[in-house]
Amino acid sequence: MCKHIPNVQVSFRAPCCNRWFDCSECHFELSDHRQQPQAEMAFVCKQCRKPFRKDLTAFDEEDESCPHCGNRLVQSVGDVSNLRAVTPAVNSTAPRNI
Repeated sequence: MCKHIPNVQVSFRAPCCNRWFDCSECHFELSDHRQQPQAEMAFVCKQCRKPFRKDLTAFDEEDESCPHCGNRLVQSVGDVSNLRAVTPAVNSTAPRNI
């Protein structure tokens, strides 16, 4: 479960290590290396559990949902206008944004 993006509905496979994560911040915290994103990334929907690929260079509104079941990649709760991953500020002067 991701503590950085509430209600994230997908996991992505990091091409640098072939491991699955809920967000880039989770990768940063759990890996000993920096993430190396690629133009096309592999995802798996947490609702239908089916994998899919997305071209992140051509990402638009129709890409905000799972192509198999239509589940939104991030389920908003209330009025959420900014869904960037933010590490909770613990012993830090400012959170690290992705």
